[in-house]
Amino acid sequence: MMENNTNVNSIGQLSEVSGSLRINCTVFRNFCDLVFELFAHSGRAHVWCFLRQLGNMASAVAQCQEATSKLQGLVQSGELEKAQPIIRNIKLLLIKFKATAGVSPSDNAESAAEVGAGVAALETFIVHSVKARDDKAFARYFSQLRSFYSMTTLEATPNQPKMLGLNLVRLLVGNDLASFHSELELVPQACVTSPFVLFPVELERSLMEGMYNQVLNARKKFPDPLFSEYLGPLEDAVRDEISQCAAASYPSLSLDAAQKLFNFSTREELLEYCADNEEWVVDGDRVRFPEKHEARVGREDLPSRRTIGEVLSFAGRLEQIV
Repeated sequence: MMENNTNVNSIGQLSEVSGSLRINCTVFRNFCDLVFELFAHSGRAHVWCFLRQLGNMASAVAQCQEATSKLQGLVQSGELEKAQPIIRNIKLLLIKFKATAGVSPSDNAESAAEVGAGVAALETFIVHSVKARDDKAFARYFSQLRSFYSMTTLEATPNQPKMLGLNLVRLLVGNDLASFHSELELVPQACVTSPFVLFPVELERSLMEGMYNQVLNARKKFPDPLFSEYLGPLEDAVRDEISQCAAASYPSLSLDAAQKLFNFSTREELLEYCADNEEWVVDGDRVRFPEKHEARVGREDLPSRRTIGEVLSFAGRLEQIV
C-alpha cells in the first residue's frame, strides 16, 4: 500500500515538474529564430559570451526600454541604416527574457515588465521593416510579436489593432489572399471594429468587387500614415488594370477624363504615365490608344453541332436519373 502511495506521489511530482517546464512550441520556435538571426548578423563568440550572462533580468528590461526609445527616435527621423545596430542589440536583450523562451517568470511584476518591453521593441521593429520595405523581416517580427500579445491583454497593448491592420494590408498587397483571410480569422473580436482592421477589410472588398476608384481613393481614408507605405504598389497595379480596360473600350479619351479616371492629382503625372505607355499617343487635349484588331468569327467557326449534341446527351442523362 505504501509502495502504491509512493508511486502516486512520484507521478504527481513528475506531472508538476513537466507542467512547469512546458514550453509553447510557437514561442520556442520564435526564440530559436531570434538566436539564429543573431548568429547570422553577429559574431558567434559575441553571441555565446552574451548568452552566458543571462542573469540580471531587471537590467535587461531597463536596457531594452532605453534602446527601444533610441530606436523609435531613429525610425521616426528616417535614419533606418543607423537603426540596424540598435535592433541587433535589442534582439540580444530579448533573449534574456524568460517570456521569449516561453518560460513563466517568477512573479507577475517581472512578467509584465518583460512583456511590455518586448511588445514595445517588436512593434518598433515592425515600423522599421515597413519603412525599409522589408517584407520578410515584417513576417518574422510579427510572428514573435503575436507570442507576446498572447501573454498580455488588449488594454495593455493599445497598438495591437494597428499592427494587426498593417499585417493584413501587407498580405493584401502581396496578393496572399489565403493568408489574408486566415489572419483575419485570428483577429481578436475586440479589434474587429477597429479602423485599423476595417481599412484592409474594406480595401479587399473593393478589390474583389472591382471598385477600383475606391481603392485609388483609399489614400484619403487610411487610419495611419504608416499604411501609405503599402498603398503605392497597390495603386500602381490598380491604375494599370484601369488603363488596360480603358484602352480596350475607347479609341481615345480627353486628358481631363483620363486624369479623373486614372486618379492623378496633376496633369504632369498623367502625361508622365502616358509616356511610359509607348503605344499611347497624346494628340492635343486627347490621349489616343492603339487600334484594336478584333478577329471576326464566322458561323462555320462555331462548334454548334458538338454543343447541341453535348446538351442533348446531358439532358438524356438527367432524365434517366430522375
